[in-house]
Amino acid sequence: MPVSQDLEEKVKSMFGFVPNSLAEMCKDPFTIQVYLQGINLKKEHATLTFIQRHIVEYITSALNGDEYCIQMHAKFLKTKAGFTVDELNEMKYGGLPSATSHPDVIPIIKLVRTVINKKGKLTNEDILQFENMKITRDQMYEVITSIHLKSIQNYVNNLSNPLLDERFADNSSQIQTQSSSSQQRK
Repeated sequence: MPVSQDLEEKVKSMFGFVPNSLAEMCKDPFTIQVYLQGINLKKEHATLTFIQRHIVEYITSALNGDEYCIQMHAKFLKTKAGFTVDELNEMKYGGLPSATSHPDVIPIIKLVRTVINKKGKLTNEDILQFENMKITRDQMYEVITSIHLKSIQNYVNNLSNPLLDERFADNSSQIQTQSSSSQQRK
């Protein structure tokens, strides 16, 4: 069996199918194995909640301009966490969800944006601000690691532009794509 087929079988055993994005990553054994090992380690050791982890991945994907992962995580956040389309679009373009409906994710969103925008160079003041929001130092490290793990997929997707898998599509979600938002702003 060729290496890529063997890796696709590994992906299928983890996810139940081979998402188009990961099929592309299977073309390079190093890339897919680093990514899959990171996912396994995250499952075993993550302290963030399922929703917080998807928020990290959604915001990271938005900042990296990866429409595939934006749509995929939007569907999860909508169906599993009750985020509205308006909240998802607001978060995608730099805003925050309602503090009354999703207060636990606001500090995580702010942390992800700060880490990415400052390239990880948080000041003591930044760190204190996040600690005051009840984010522990180990959670900060987890967010940093999750950003970089998601960025691997985002960058591969931006290079390869995979088709969104049908099971990730949510025709009712109306999450704005880069092209539709730029048309809307004109």
